[in-house]
Amino acid sequence: MQKTIATICDAHSKVSRKAKVDIYDQNDRHEHDNAVKEKEGHHVCGQKDLTPLRILVRKVLPEFFYKAKYKERLDTWHFVFGNLIAYLYIYMLGRYPHDKFYTYHIVVLTFQIVFRAMYWVVVGEKYEAIEFCPLTAFCLCMYLAFFPKDPEKFYTVFLFCNSALATSIGLGYNKLVYHDMLDLISLAVHLWPTISLWNLRWHTLPYE
Repeated sequence: MQKTIATICDAHSKVSRKAKVDIYDQNDRHEHDNAVKEKEGHHVCGQKDLTPLRILVRKVLPEFFYKAKYKERLDTWHFVFGNLIAYLYIYMLGRYPHDKFYTYHIVVLTFQIVFRAMYWVVVGEKYEAIEFCPLTAFCLCMYLAFFPKDPEKFYTVFLFCNSALATSIGLGYNKLVYHDMLDLISLAVHLWPTISLWNLRWHTLPYE
């Protein structure tokens, strides 16, 4: 009886190993066939959503930028632009707190929100592009641009930007990393509305 059970177990293990080998061989052949089809320009099953723009973002650009020399250069560009945007924001807040500062806020933050939304759409995370925080920051930009004298809209954006948006600065793992553009945009989306509304409430409105 024990010999029979041992024989059955041994046969089962041989069949399992053979099945695993067959699966690995099939996967290798499938990957090889896909590579040949891609090289010949044929369509590969499972890649219908890879538009030319997504192929550019997901395959071509990473291979180009994330080589050693290009990655260092890209980090340098992000570092320079990150510092420039942050220091210009501080300068405009101190030098032109009642007029040009808000223009700078509207233009730069709107560009950052649109850039962030385009990035998430291209990489396939569409719902990240329409989450609460960037939509709230965009509503503030629309308020500053088109409805600066409307008290009800001021109360609304002030409430949202200084409650949920300000709280998520600490809860949402926002960090100041100058060489990472997405981290800079995320921090600006959460922090800039709070600073701008603080300036508007306690400085610009009494000044006017």
